[in-house]
Amino acid sequence: MEVFSALWLPILLSAVFVFIASSILHMATPLEMKDPDAVKKFEQGPVGILTVLPNGKPKMGKSLVLWFLYIVFINIFVGYAAALGLERGTDYLMVFRVTGAIAVLAYVAAPLYEHIWKGQSCATTFRFIIGGVIYGLLTAGTFGWLWPAGM
Repeated sequence: MEVFSALWLPILLSAVFVFIASSILHMATPLEMKDPDAVKKFEQGPVGILTVLPNGKPKMGKSLVLWFLYIVFINIFVGYAAALGLERGTDYLMVFRVTGAIAVLAYVAAPLYEHIWKGQSCATTFRFIIGGVIYGLLTAGTFGWLWPAGM
């Protein structure tokens, strides 16, 4: 458990990597915000994505901060779970496998839940699952790279 105190760098750095990757994926696979009809609907309101929001475009700044904090939250638990079973100096591949399994599960579970219980489309769910796998692999690679060395 002593190894957990040495995991702040991989926790925060992998959060930065996932945040950047999610921004790139979002720009590469844009939602409908560039479609003039969609923009008009957002401006006229009400806006609804499972809940009704105030008129106007969603406030991205707050959402991006919350998304980053969510990533850090996931990474804290990835680091905690890995620290329970892995020692300092564990080889890269083993750290990658353990942290990757936990991180992919964390990122992929929510889209599956949305699909099952809230009717999210298969295409959207698939896109989020692909993103979740990418985020999990980035997290695993960062933890494997920065896992504390043996004493």
